[in-house]
Amino acid sequence: MTTDGRGVVVDDFLRSPSSRDVFAADDAHGRLQLSPIASYEGRVVARNLIEGDVERVDYASVPKILWTVPPLASVGLTEVEARARGLDVSVVASDMAGWKVYAIHDDPVARAKVIVDRASDRIVGAHLYGSGGGEEIHLFAYAIHFGITADDLRRSVYRYPTLASALPYALG
Repeated sequence: MTTDGRGVVVDDFLRSPSSRDVFAADDAHGRLQLSPIASYEGRVVARNLIEGDVERVDYASVPKILWTVPPLASVGLTEVEARARGLDVSVVASDMAGWKVYAIHDDPVARAKVIVDRASDRIVGAHLYGSGGGEEIHLFAYAIHFGITADDLRRSVYRYPTLASALPYALG
């Protein structure tokens, strides 16, 4: 079994390429070490162990959150990464601090940057900075994971005055 400085080297099925009977998840391979990732990877390993290599691990829609005050949350690609992959993207950067819903919540800092693939209208990245960012980023994670388009999010109904009710406006 091959290892590197982080742990067991695995392929996208979480199987060791050098020792096909070995699967490794979370701390054992060291890619991303968080309990929700460990649970997700455990389900992937179990399925691949039982059914054969049928499910690849996919981190594209896993949100990342820095628990600063306010939080900084991100999911998917950055604008630079999207363009480097050759995607034609529209980018909407919003300073939302002056928006009424943020004033209601006494949120003096609120910013969003959303990256959308023009060809498919699919969200490929979102980055939020503000008190609700740690929760709101999950809407974008679902959109990326399930292929929900920017127009789908714009046309959805959100309960006002939640911070999420402003997100359709952050899509331009």
